[in-house]
Amino acid sequence: MTIDESQEFVIQKFLEHESWEDRYMHIMDYGDGAEKMPVEYKTENNIIVGCQTRVWIHSVLVDGKMKIWADAEGKIIKGLVTVIVNIFNNQSPKEILASDCKFIEKMGFGQFLSVNRSNGVLLMVQRILEDANKFIKQLETKQV
Repeated sequence: MTIDESQEFVIQKFLEHESWEDRYMHIMDYGDGAEKMPVEYKTENNIIVGCQTRVWIHSVLVDGKMKIWADAEGKIIKGLVTVIVNIFNNQSPKEILASDCKFIEKMGFGQFLSVNRSNGVLLMVQRILEDANKFIKQLETKQV
């Protein structure tokens, strides 16, 4: 599934729920179904600085695609980071950097999340974009 297809899928599933309470529950369900992050990736270097609760994101490059793990201490935040990981996981760094992250606006995060949580979502996406940039630079160095 492409990033655009993943975004559309997540947006449609989210918008099927009319009330914000149901949407919160849906987000938390995402977190409950997340792939477990290996404990060795829960390091200080992988913590997203600026989030209200501790959030970890770790990425590696495997066969030209980013494999991403994430975890968080809060249920809502874990659900949000799981949504983000599901959209970007197993995509190439170039595809990730070329994506428009339309799910953030279309899911209405700014309307139902506190300012701190909204900023946290942006910080999580920013970390994945930074990792994608890092991997592109690594690939370019190997080709020289």
